[in-house]
Amino acid sequence: MKDQDELRGTARAAIIKSAMQAVRLHGLEGLRIQHIGEISGFAASNLYSHFSSKEELLQVCFETVDRQIAGIFDQVHVSREQAAQDPEGEIRRLWTIYWRWLVNHPDETVFYHRYRDNARFPEYDKKRDVSYFSSLIQSD
Repeated sequence: MKDQDELRGTARAAIIKSAMQAVRLHGLEGLRIQHIGEISGFAASNLYSHFSSKEELLQVCFETVDRQIAGIFDQVHVSREQAAQDPEGEIRRLWTIYWRWLVNHPDETVFYHRYRDNARFPEYDKKRDVSYFSSLIQSD
């Protein structure tokens, strides 16, 4: 039997996935908490026991996708020698891996780009933690 924390985590994951799907279907501006409830199977009022607001839920959705994308690059080894010998090929290889992920995750992809295009994103972007992208930052 699952304990309370595990059940709560499973519920949060389902809500996050449903929110991304709802954004793909209704857009950010047309999104209502009821849409997320309908897709997730949770009463809209129960969503607030997992997230304090719709805005918090959307930020968690963005961070979830952002972390998934960072994970792609964590798994890709870029050799300085190979990059020096064939920079175009290395860039093509990285873009191909990234592009395949985007194509195979349509809800996440649409959500991610709509959220980044949102007028409130620049303010959020100034404060967000991006340390999970550390594998892309190489210090010499």
